[in-house]
Amino acid sequence: MKKTTSKSLFNIVWIIAVYFVLFYGLIQVYSRFVYPTSGWFEDNPIAFIVFNDIIQMPLLFFILLKVRKVHIFKEAGFTKLGMPQVVTIVSIGLLMGWFTDLFFSLSWIQEQFPQFEEILAYLNDGSSVLMFLAFLLYGNIYKEMLFRGMIFKELRNLSPLTVAILIQGILYGGLFFSFDIPLTVYGFLGAVVFALLYVRYRSIWAPIVAQYACQGSQYVFRRSETHVTDPNMQYLFLTITGIAIVALLIVIFNKHRGLQAHAIRKEGAA
Repeated sequence: MKKTTSKSLFNIVWIIAVYFVLFYGLIQVYSRFVYPTSGWFEDNPIAFIVFNDIIQMPLLFFILLKVRKVHIFKEAGFTKLGMPQVVTIVSIGLLMGWFTDLFFSLSWIQEQFPQFEEILAYLNDGSSVLMFLAFLLYGNIYKEMLFRGMIFKELRNLSPLTVAILIQGILYGGLFFSFDIPLTVYGFLGAVVFALLYVRYRSIWAPIVAQYACQGSQYVFRRSETHVTDPNMQYLFLTITGIAIVALLIVIFNKHRGLQAHAIRKEGAA
């Protein structure tokens, strides 16, 4: 048991360390040799994220395969999802995107926590549609494989499921947002939902699809300038979307328990 715990803890530290070595190394390469070559990079702020993900993902996975003998594509679990499952996951993702847009549109949030507006502007404004699609489609595969497929799975070897979900949420929010407290809380809440979907469906596609729906809807709201501006309606829809997200999560987990209980009874009868 102690050996397994030590190995999982070492793997988490090792993965995070390699990630940051590659990340900061690529920052230097990008800022010195790539960014100065064209004004196009200035016009596409998220180009660095795409640049980082495209180079870092194969490098990190190659290092894991050669040094740790871990085949992440097998470990992450790219299990096929059925259409009803996809519809449910997309619904949760869209609700999360709308909830985020509503919350960030609140006047007191914009005044007291300007970093929310800054991160939305960075991710959604300025960059071309193709660049955003590359960030959305490719980047989220890497992000989910890294956090849910690797770090979260190792945490489950170290601690009970609930604790593992909470810790991966803190790491996800903190590492992506440099432990800025409001942004870390925002990242934490999203990471908890994505981890729950991963646990429920046992497929890395579940959080990936949810990320697509969530971030994609935020982009549409942002670009189309379709926002609820009346404060009373903002709070009403925030309440509705928040309850709907929690309700859907409860439903899918209760359904899962029901299916498990039915399978056990059927096996016992046999």
